[in-house]
Amino acid sequence: MIIQIAEDVLGVRVETAARAQLIASQLRNNPEWTEVVAGLDSVCVHFDPARLDVMDAEVALKSTLAAAIDTASEPPTPELEIPVHYGAEAGPDLAQVCEQLDLTQAEFVRRHSEVTYTADMIGFTPGFAYLSGLDKGLSVARLSRPRVRVPAGSIGISGAYCGLYALAGPGGWPIVGQTDLALFDATRQKPFRIHPGHSVRFVPR
Repeated sequence: MIIQIAEDVLGVRVETAARAQLIASQLRNNPEWTEVVAGLDSVCVHFDPARLDVMDAEVALKSTLAAAIDTASEPPTPELEIPVHYGAEAGPDLAQVCEQLDLTQAEFVRRHSEVTYTADMIGFTPGFAYLSGLDKGLSVARLSRPRVRVPAGSIGISGAYCGLYALAGPGGWPIVGQTDLALFDATRQKPFRIHPGHSVRFVPR
């Protein structure tokens, strides 16, 4: 389904975040589009209205989208094991989260680490990974007062997602743990370790 979002932006609804990333990567091969942005359940396609009007852009998008869907196949996603120190200084909000959920910390750690997560999207700060797969019974709200600085490697939870901070920065997610694994390496061709579609498992330490 294609919808018009703005005079120079069309949107496409897709089934999953992984599918959005896959289709977006294919659409970026077409020079008609000035920018292609994948979301959790959609792909936004920007075009130059001086070259294409909305109707022509929609026709062109339908054509390139059909080709992208035909050629796009989801490859096996690599699984990354991430060692985690839960609670105490590494997870300053874990005790409060467990009190709110009426769980022991041991039970929280067990439930949080026994599932496989999928990196659905990267944002709101560079390298920050939105990981789906969180146990519904571990869902909590964001902090009422966001922190000015959250250390790199911090692991937070909010709503249906688990969040992984690749870099230090501001954040409002309750922090339950931290990893020593370097999630960013400026010397690598792809400096961030986690990308959309990757599978992630947390290993308590």
